[in-house]
Amino acid sequence: MVVGMIQRRRLLKEGGQKIKDVMDISKPHIWKRRNGFLDIDVNLHMNNASFTYNCEMARYHYSGITGLIDVAFENRWAFIVASHAYKYKKPMPPFVKYEIQTKVEAIDEKFLYISHIFTSPTNSPDEIPAKVYCQGTVKAAITGRKGTVAPAEAFLKIGYSEEEIKTLSSPKNIPLFEHFLNWDKAANESLRSALSPVEKTV
Repeated sequence: MVVGMIQRRRLLKEGGQKIKDVMDISKPHIWKRRNGFLDIDVNLHMNNASFTYNCEMARYHYSGITGLIDVAFENRWAFIVASHAYKYKKPMPPFVKYEIQTKVEAIDEKFLYISHIFTSPTNSPDEIPAKVYCQGTVKAAITGRKGTVAPAEAFLKIGYSEEEIKTLSSPKNIPLFEHFLNWDKAANESLRSALSPVEKTV
């Protein structure tokens, strides 16, 4: 998050195409990392929990470099994950370099729908990676003192136009998120069935 904020200030000072690329809502945000000692488990590959942790770090970096975290501090907003799911394609060996391609794929009135793809390093968002390790799918909300903040409102505050925001689809129009929402609904119903009668009324 802090690194992203510092990079944003440097890019804004430099101006030019780099800050435009960072703010391009149609392109994924790239966060480069190395599979470190603390990420590795007894099977000598990235631990499943480390994928979740690094997705969160990638979202914080994204919020820092786009200015979203500055707006969040000003308005006392918080970022809350409502649900997430992961599909593991292949193990990530120890100490290899990798990147996380983070993209807000869709929004609705309450939530952002974000994909995280772990790949081997690339030179640009348009380059096809040699390896894909994992994909994370996340449903997240921005909350404030008066409740949930509409994602469109947050994006307007960091400088996106209404036309740019309209390019973000409804999650129901994207097969990945359509199925994700079906699972999310079923999981929610399962959780409710496990609650006591008193808890269900809260």
